[in-house]
Amino acid sequence: SMGEKAFAYCSNLKDIYYNARNLDDLNFSSDVFSSSGEEINVVIGNEVKYIPAYIFYNLPVTNVIFEENSICESIGEYSFNKTEIKKIELPKSLIEIGRFAFYYCYYLEEILFSIENSTNFDELKEIKNEL
Repeated sequence: SMGEKAFAYCSNLKDIYYNARNLDDLNFSSDVFSSSGEEINVVIGNEVKYIPAYIFYNLPVTNVIFEENSICESIGEYSFNKTEIKKIELPKSLIEIGRFAFYYCYYLEEILFSIENSTNFDELKEIKNEL
């Protein structure tokens, strides 16, 4: 588990390498990294299957990279909500994106993902087939 405000006010924080395999969901008040850094880069390790809810909520995260051969299957609700991500390439292993995961990402300009292996993106598959 990760305690409330575990890394809060780490003002020089620039990079987060996240490779936790069994971290439980956090909640709105956890603020694990609150008031930390400016323009934070996040690397999601290739052993992560699930990104917990609220883990990067309301942080100045500008860049998210999934390591090659990622096995990430699910992004929890509010995980990247209110971040400053500009571009993200989601891994092919992804099956589910939780509600509000990228809500209020005002700077987000580009999302790259493969839908061929995802069963929860049926509507997008239909759109792709119509093109």
